[in-house]
Amino acid sequence: MVPDSAGDSVPPPSIAWDLSRRAALWWLLGILIAGAALRAHGLSGPFGLGWQHLGAQYALVAKNFERYGLDTRLAMVQNAAPAAKDDWEYFTHHPPGMGWTTWVSFQVFGPTAFAVKLPGVLASLLQILVMYLLLAGVVSRIAGLAAAWSTAVLPAGAFFSTHGSDLGPQSISLALLALWLDQRARRKHPHRPPWLAVLMACVASLVFDWVVFVVAGWIVLRDLFAKNFRRAILFAGFIVAGFTVHFLHVRYATGSMHGGRGGTLLESFLSHGVVGASKFLTQFPVEYIWRKLQHYPRALFTVGGLWLSAAGLLAWLLRRFTPALRRPGALPLFLGLLVLGLGYTLPFPRAVLIHQFWMIVFLPFVSLLIASGIQAVTRGPRFALVGALALLGMGGLASQTVIARQGRSQTPYNQEFGEALRARTSPEDPLLTSEKSTACLRFYAEREIHGSFDDRKLAPLLVAEQEGPLPDTGWFAVVEPPVDPRDTQSKQVLAYLRQHYVEEEIPLEQTGSVLRLFHFANKLNP
Repeated sequence: MVPDSAGDSVPPPSIAWDLSRRAALWWLLGILIAGAALRAHGLSGPFGLGWQHLGAQYALVAKNFERYGLDTRLAMVQNAAPAAKDDWEYFTHHPPGMGWTTWVSFQVFGPTAFAVKLPGVLASLLQILVMYLLLAGVVSRIAGLAAAWSTAVLPAGAFFSTHGSDLGPQSISLALLALWLDQRARRKHPHRPPWLAVLMACVASLVFDWVVFVVAGWIVLRDLFAKNFRRAILFAGFIVAGFTVHFLHVRYATGSMHGGRGGTLLESFLSHGVVGASKFLTQFPVEYIWRKLQHYPRALFTVGGLWLSAAGLLAWLLRRFTPALRRPGALPLFLGLLVLGLGYTLPFPRAVLIHQFWMIVFLPFVSLLIASGIQAVTRGPRFALVGALALLGMGGLASQTVIARQGRSQTPYNQEFGEALRARTSPEDPLLTSEKSTACLRFYAEREIHGSFDDRKLAPLLVAEQEGPLPDTGWFAVVEPPVDPRDTQSKQVLAYLRQHYVEEEIPLEQTGSVLRLFHFANKLNP
């Protein structure tokens, strides 16, 4: 650790060359525009495949805020269709900020995927800005621009800013804002740094997710090191108060401490932690887990980004040759961003393995490393050009990756399939399908759907036929060729349905598939 007042008695090391403030601001504006442009396709597209279902889940929550108002007691209800209060399905593992902001966005833009994704994109632009401020304030403006550029183009920022997760740019950008405000407070008032603005940023981040607790814990450690015990107690109390308010709200809104889907928050913590990871290891081979852990960093940060990060790490190991990395506040920033990444991944190994995006909390640290490598080679305008070319090359390759992934995930399938189901089926009747029943599909269909009913689940249908007639109400939907997942096997199910029920064929023109719909009341041989 570095004392907060370390830079007051020793002049900061001089750096070889830096941009003027005006030039840096113009470059920062260009980076923000480039970041917004790279996110545009993901922002404008419908809820598609993959992790898009997280945003759709909060769209359902926002619809229920609209439907039930204050009866929800500001808790997140995720039923796709109207339901009695006793049948509400709550989601209480995270604070309700995502649901609240989605509802507000719906009031302005209507109940669309765009309205759900927009707050995350705006927050991701804030994250770009804050990363610039963090690095420019303690290293150099060039380092700040390099960190901003990395945050703008790497998939961990550009692609996952539109997937609508609780662990996303809303919570991370505000947690970083708290870190920057704390850094600024210590620099300006090293003996008694103010705390109010820092605490407000922490509260704003906590509205969305728990990641800010790691930043608050880091602030506590720094205050303890500086013997500022009152301030340390304040931010430690923030952590305790945050959990307390959450549990009291769950109890008030749902009538129990259980909350909703998946059990309590404690059960979720244990299942995603070491206890859950030990069970996960027994379900999958070690080779499979190792492949996932190797794939995730490449998918989030690209190979080029990882190589530049490695160069930046080397620069830190040899930082005596780079004066800018020895300036006051640089080492605490390095450690703080490292703690942010480690503090929200190491306690949750199972969550990291299951959620491809969980390690986006390392994006600030990776951006710092890339910026450090660029800073190490910047000894003047000519050397800065070399660094700029390296950043542009990385950004170009990363942008191609982002655009390709947006194209694969932003498909019209769920919207077209869901709207067809909404137009042709009765929401009060049960509906089964061989496709996955994701929140995306339920959002567009505006109904509950029982999915993944493929050939492996045909036996219950046959047993039901032997024991008595199938229900007279209900629907079965088969998509050919299957879309989600594409290797779904439902030929036997389809043959059985065609043998007993009248088939309705509905072309899904945008998707290029055909929806085959069967109504249980419309039998071939009644």
